[in-house]
Amino acid sequence: MGLGTLAEQETDCNLLRRFLQLVFALPTSNAAVERGFSQTKMFLEARESLSLQSLFGQRITKEAILYYGGSDKVPITPALLIKQNMARQAYSVRLESERREKAAKEIERQAEKEASRKRAIEEAERADFASKKKKLEEEEKTLANQIKYDESVLEGIQDKAGKSINLSEVKSAMSTAKVLRESIKRKRSELASVTAKKVKLLERKAAK
Repeated sequence: MGLGTLAEQETDCNLLRRFLQLVFALPTSNAAVERGFSQTKMFLEARESLSLQSLFGQRITKEAILYYGGSDKVPITPALLIKQNMARQAYSVRLESERREKAAKEIERQAEKEASRKRAIEEAERADFASKKKKLEEEEKTLANQIKYDESVLEGIQDKAGKSINLSEVKSAMSTAKVLRESIKRKRSELASVTAKKVKLLERKAAK
């Protein structure tokens, strides 16, 4: 057997060894994961209110006890004693940090609520402005058309009366013309009032 053959066999063995190590490293079941879920459930059911940090702490403590084989076998190191002495201070710092975070979130929530309220008011004001403006513009257009029509009719009546030689027709035309003039005068006054209202509406909108 040559040296080349031995080298090839050794390489194959190394590959096989690595393959077996990977296979044996894979879990054969998810029992450990399920056990972790069960333990977490027990912690949560035993307390009505438990923070995430407290849950982490209890889980880590339990895992450490299991790792060393019992609470009496856990080594009491100087680092552990320091951590224990500083636990209350760390707890107070965490509570203060959580309080500040909660307060900041509440301020943010209130600010968003206020901004939402202002947006709703602005939208309502815009809708109200558009509705009033449209109504005034429609009234303006209607009155302007009515005045234009009445003026056209009045012009025709006056022209007819000027050309007529029948006294009764002239008197009737003059009476009708008088009524039309009064109607036109009234409608012009209404048109001026509507225009003034629209101008005030636009000025109030521009002032905001």
